[in-house]
Amino acid sequence: MDRKNTNTICQEQALGHLKYSGLVDISPFFNGSICQLFLVKGRKSLIVKSLKPEYCNIPALKSRFISEVEILQSLQTSNTLALIKSRVDIKRPYFAYEYIKGTNLDKILKAGTVSLSQSVDIIRQLLTILSNLHDRDGRLIHSDISPDNIILSKQGQVYLIDFGCACIPQQYNDAAHTWIGKHAYLSPEQAQGLQWTQQSDLYQVGLLFYEMLTGMRRNNANTTRDMLPLAANPPALELRGIDCHYHEFINRILSVDINKRYQTAHQALLELNNI
Repeated sequence: MDRKNTNTICQEQALGHLKYSGLVDISPFFNGSICQLFLVKGRKSLIVKSLKPEYCNIPALKSRFISEVEILQSLQTSNTLALIKSRVDIKRPYFAYEYIKGTNLDKILKAGTVSLSQSVDIIRQLLTILSNLHDRDGRLIHSDISPDNIILSKQGQVYLIDFGCACIPQQYNDAAHTWIGKHAYLSPEQAQGLQWTQQSDLYQVGLLFYEMLTGMRRNNANTTRDMLPLAANPPALELRGIDCHYHEFINRILSVDINKRYQTAHQALLELNNI
């Protein structure tokens, strides 16, 4: 048996119950701390997300995974994941969504500073996506807006992925503190262990805008341990090198005081469009 077929069988066995008609190949796509992603190639390419086997018997993690599936089932926007199939009633739950051909923002940032016009376009699209999410029943909060979770298609369309940390304010409880996003992209209130809101998403968008315009992370700590206190109490903004027309927008969307931040994604989008 050749190496490719061996790899295909091994990955199919690893996924347990996952079966697709027209299956051509299954290969590892991303290995996270709690979940694994696989690329399934066939008539329609899919990404399959599954809990790692060692975490399938931990109720809190399995419950969180199921919550992500339920959120994706409720989404109808064109710039988020299109859920194709899911199984959560088995030992190793999984869900599959359409594979988006594109590049995540993290890779684009590592390749060099994004142009001003492209940065503004990405932020406009993100704010539009968030406006739709925040205006839904329950006012869904993504909570983990970071370069890894943003994909740009070849046509320049922005997709927001990974709703593993998403929450609905009405269902908020102390357990939600466990599901914070990446430390370098936390809002001050998230890092402080306070309840986060739609404005926490806006702060994360502001962090992305700052990074695209400067080529540097706002939270520039080198270790996860150091990132959390820096996120909780960020230093004064340094705006040198950024087009002055955007200073007020950045100052407001990255305000540590949540009451001085834009109140909604729609409000921030209107402000950005007026610059």
